[in-house]
Amino acid sequence: MPLGYLDDHMSIFEDFRHNVLMMLSVFDPIFDINSTLSIPDKREFGNITTNIAFRLKDTLKKSPIAIANEFATAAKPNGLVSKIEAKNGYINFFINNEAYINAILEGATHEDYGSSDVGANKVVVFDYSSPNIAKPFGVAHLRSTIIGDSLSKCYNFLGYKCVRINYLGDWGTQFGKLMEGYKRWGDINKIKNNPLEESMKLYVKFNEEAEKDPELDNYAREWFKKLELHDKEAVELWSLFKTASINYFNKIYKLLKVEFDSIDGESMYGRGNSSEAVLKTLEKLSITKIESDNSIIIDLEGYGLGKTIIQKNDGSTIYMLRDILAAIDRQKRYMFDRSVYVVGSDQNLHFKQLFKTLELMGNKWATNCTHVEFGLINISGKKMSTRKGRIVLLEDVLKQSIDRVEGIINKREEHTKASDMARIANSVGIGAIKFAILSHERRSTIDFDWDRILDFNGDTGPYIQYAYARACKLLEKNNVIYKKIDVSILAEHEIDLIYEIGEFNNIIKKSANEFQISVLAKYLIVLSRLFSKFYELSPINDVSTNAKLKELRLLIVYSFSVVLKNGLMLLGMDAINSM
Repeated sequence: MPLGYLDDHMSIFEDFRHNVLMMLSVFDPIFDINSTLSIPDKREFGNITTNIAFRLKDTLKKSPIAIANEFATAAKPNGLVSKIEAKNGYINFFINNEAYINAILEGATHEDYGSSDVGANKVVVFDYSSPNIAKPFGVAHLRSTIIGDSLSKCYNFLGYKCVRINYLGDWGTQFGKLMEGYKRWGDINKIKNNPLEESMKLYVKFNEEAEKDPELDNYAREWFKKLELHDKEAVELWSLFKTASINYFNKIYKLLKVEFDSIDGESMYGRGNSSEAVLKTLEKLSITKIESDNSIIIDLEGYGLGKTIIQKNDGSTIYMLRDILAAIDRQKRYMFDRSVYVVGSDQNLHFKQLFKTLELMGNKWATNCTHVEFGLINISGKKMSTRKGRIVLLEDVLKQSIDRVEGIINKREEHTKASDMARIANSVGIGAIKFAILSHERRSTIDFDWDRILDFNGDTGPYIQYAYARACKLLEKNNVIYKKIDVSILAEHEIDLIYEIGEFNNIIKKSANEFQISVLAKYLIVLSRLFSKFYELSPINDVSTNAKLKELRLLIVYSFSVVLKNGLMLLGMDAINSM
């Protein structure tokens, strides 16, 4: 997307920053002046502050307070620098409010405010969600799905071309376990009628029985070997489970409004010529070893990454080899500038080993591969486990959230039409869960607390969706057009809100650069809190509000609504006009 108006307020701030640097150049220090600058948490300390006086105290043989005071007294405000102030050794610079605020409000009247083309002509591949076939879509898969979807939206909003891949877990020994379980305890009619539920039962039963009789694991490995060798019975069973699983997953993705560009399962990279070529390359690099049981490992102990198996003793592939093949294939297909894997923290070592192996193979692009790890989601304080059969189905959680929201709305004073209830409850219920996940630092563990997640007055999804609905109500039947405003009539709380609106693009960039969507989620809470204060203190339809003030306040409301709508979109949430 073209920068155009977007950078009006940003370029003004950069010009302001340049003016500050030029003024500070009188010190002619031996260090980078830019590194001394920061943006204060409170506007009373200026728009840019510098600790340069502390860096110069030894050189100038003066105290930081004396240095700062002398500079502030001698320096003359110019251009975008409207005021210079020394405080406790810091030098604070204040921007020309009229120019800056007008640039923000003019920019925020455009629907795609916050977007940019910083990522033009660059490709980012996102690998996320990646549930295992023949197993229900549990809450444990949700975090990857939601984080990956939101990150890809942010990168796309910044101009990057994003490739969204759902790398299904559709290959491996677990399918051998399922097939052995089916041969021992399965009923073909039950499986055809309800493949997911029956496969789950068989998987759990197999693991229970294997704890008593470890020989069962050998039978499972034999079945997987048959699958890799394209045994007819094995392939037919696998295909049955895979088709049923994908149909089931698509229902969940439709409910979550999550889409992918490619569904490339591990089965694409099973046993074959490509895997043999990788093994030969690794052998030439002398980083593979054949163990006493004839399995092949990659030895990365020299890099502090231990050892990892890459091929079993029966010739079957393992997921490390398949991940190597997938990474190489993606670079060939998409020529990515960055490849992002949104996978749980328990796979940290695996991805370090994967990236180091790719690098040792001579793939320079391996340094552009990133593991975006995340923590657990607990329900009632318990970790989910498929092997033990302790799993909370995502569809049950989503339905419970929707039902709870409907109950909350029915109790509120605002009247909601019955025809709108289902739509609103669905949007708010699903949005509440998404926000609860995205507002957490991604490495943290999340414990579901329904009362907190669905609190319309808390730091929640329903709160920011309600703030948007409030803004839409104020804007009804009002046509908002940007006109240069008189900054002098703005109240302090109104300036606070406008300045926060101006931070939107920087917040998106920070979220993307750090792969931390919680930055954006928390920003939207701060923004909505400021709007709530504005809503209470700056009446629009009050008889005491004159036409000029009403016009100005409507412009602020509209600018806020544009940012919040785009922010909600980036989180994968619905912006609702009424609640």
